[in-house]
Amino acid sequence: ILSLTVVAVSAFQFGVGSTLGSGISLAVGSLFTLIVFQKEMSRFEAVNRRIRSEIKKGMAIKKKCLDELRECDRRVATLRNRAAEMVEDCDPLPEEEMANFLEKFPGLFPTEEKAASE
Repeated sequence: ILSLTVVAVSAFQFGVGSTLGSGISLAVGSLFTLIVFQKEMSRFEAVNRRIRSEIKKGMAIKKKCLDELRECDRRVATLRNRAAEMVEDCDPLPEEEMANFLEKFPGLFPTEEKAASE
């Protein structure tokens, strides 16, 4: 398109006169630039829409994950409260059984010695 425009403008310039031909050449060049700009602008807008769509999808996924995390936090808090209530209702183990239990599961209940060393 550009080469045809240049040939047509050059031929017109020689036939009409240099001043008028230069004006027409400028007008055709401006028109061509406008057409190219509009075409590129439409490409830019399409890419921009696609990027916005991807951002919206990402934000929706992020929101869903955060909601799931909040729900998990609520569940954990509920389970902790239940466990605390259950432990309060339990009778304490005799010393010997507690020592055996702590020996089998050392990380389950931190002892005062471990808490002080950490």
